[in-house]
Amino acid sequence: WKGTAMKAVNKIQKWVQAGNVNCVHILFFLQAEKAALENNIEEAQKLYDKAIATSARNGFRNDRALASERCGGMFDHAGDEDRATDYIKKAHEAYSEMEAFGKIDQMNRRDRRFTKKKRRVFKVGLCCGICQHGMII
Repeated sequence: WKGTAMKAVNKIQKWVQAGNVNCVHILFFLQAEKAALENNIEEAQKLYDKAIATSARNGFRNDRALASERCGGMFDHAGDEDRATDYIKKAHEAYSEMEAFGKIDQMNRRDRRFTKKKRRVFKVGLCCGICQHGMII
């Protein structure tokens, strides 16, 4: 699978070099994923941050949310709960902006451990007056 992934990265890299700005954030994201797999946490964070910023700047909200979520997961796996919480909260906020309430519900179920600690409480409230989906306040 690594060979297939590297072929995809190389293809996207050629598109970016040819001037396709719609792929820049994807390239940063895939490079961050590779760095995370290699346990190069600091490099991965830099690349995730670039993916998040580039996604936000170019209007790819879903990719900004995904990169934030994956970065949070990386820090969680590495045992850095503070940074994990920061990125997971950013992912929640990005998914809320897109009204991706199913994804928010999934994250709340999966990441419930962050809601148990007093200093890291995610307050769940109603996203609007109509529906019952929770969002981070």
